[in-house]
Amino acid sequence: MKVTKNFIVIIGIVLIGIVAIRLLIPYNSGRLAARIDHILGQKKILTYGYPLPWREEYRQLLLKGYSVKSTPIAWCVVTRWTSEYARGYNGIAEGYINTEFKKNISRECAEKAEKLWKKRTMQ
Repeated sequence: MKVTKNFIVIIGIVLIGIVAIRLLIPYNSGRLAARIDHILGQKKILTYGYPLPWREEYRQLLLKGYSVKSTPIAWCVVTRWTSEYARGYNGIAEGYINTEFKKNISRECAEKAEKLWKKRTMQ
């Protein structure tokens, strides 16, 4: 079988299309972004949705205790793209972070933040 230039061009276009589609899918885009951030040494967790009252305590616990940034990417109005991107990003980022600290620091900080907030507001 003789391979022509047109055949090679068509295969190239198809491959570029597949890569472009994968990059345009928010979940995979988030996963890719988390891997790039990890390579660059950036530790962060993405947040979205209506902010919890103890969000500032949570942010401080992550940052001061573990040097992890809590980065809001959307507030009350959350698109499916945003939630899927964050789900993909956090799935990878939290895996790296939890492996480094050998525990689920996001859950730990969220629980501590809620307790601190309740204690502060009860006074």
